[in-house]
Amino acid sequence: MLLSNNSMLGINKLFQTSGLHRNYLIQQIEQALRDLFLIATDLNKLLSNNVNLMPVCD
Repeated sequence: MLLSNNSMLGINKLFQTSGLHRNYLIQQIEQALRDLFLIATDLNKLLSNNVNLMPVCD
């Protein structure tokens, strides 16, 4: 998942820093988005399998 050119320009303006630090930041953002996608996919699988996520109250 790569950030668009507009996103890159926005990051460049927001973070007036060296290219190395900017690239590291972009990599971290992309990794976080991939992680969130995997979490959402796993949650969707759980919900589609009718797993009851609510605790049982006696």
